[in-house]
Amino acid sequence: MRSEFHKGQTRTLAVVAVLFRVNDNEKPNEFLDSLNLGSPGPATVDMTLLRKALPTPIVYFSYQGSRSSPPCDEAVNFYVIESPVLITSSQLAVFNRLWKNNADFANGNGNNRLI
Repeated sequence: MRSEFHKGQTRTLAVVAVLFRVNDNEKPNEFLDSLNLGSPGPATVDMTLLRKALPTPIVYFSYQGSRSSPPCDEAVNFYVIESPVLITSSQLAVFNRLWKNNADFANGNGNNRLI
């Protein structure tokens, strides 16, 4: 990153990426179920369920970056958790319905947009 982009800026955002692995031999991920994805309104995050869902110890990679939309300022710390979290195929289907197969999200391309 070029240092002149940071002068006078502080990093005010954190983005945590969690990768998923589908395993139908395990019980559904309680944390994802607790979010009621697809239901209208805000979700309440149960920190106990979140902590239970994440691997122990939490190993992550981090990097500094910028917002992906204007003003695109370099105010973000990104964290990518190394070990995937287990989910069921029905939980993956909810994500696909909401984002991958949703024509209203990213013109129907999910997160597979051309740059």
